Amino acid sequence: MTSREVGPYELIEPLGHGGMGLVYLARHRKLDRLVAMKLLPAHHQTAEARVRFEREILAAGRLQHPSIVSATDAGQFGDMDYIDSSWKLVIRQRVCHSNVEGVGQVRPSKAHDVA
Repeated sequence: MTSREVGPYELIEPLGHGGMGLVYLARHRKLDRLVAMKLLPAHHQTAEARVRFEREILAAGRLQHPSIVSATDAGQFGDMDYIDSSWKLVIRQRVCHSNVEGVGQVRPSKAHDVA
């Protein structure tokens, strides 16, 4: 994927997608900080989807716990709404979830990689 700009962010590569949006590894250009950025593209922006995305933004901004990925920024750029969070926590949760679902236990070698 060629890089694309969303506000102060540069999209680096896709990490995944869901029912409402796409998640990218992105870099905040001024802070030189990597984040996981969820985008709600214009073609997904029904009134209901925007309300759900706003609720997600508020919930993610209020939650703070070591096991929860919380929001670090949110906004709108052009015709896209976005929310960003720590990309390391997103990857860590995805690896842990796949290990628990697939094996039932995380091997020590894998646990070290995730920690």
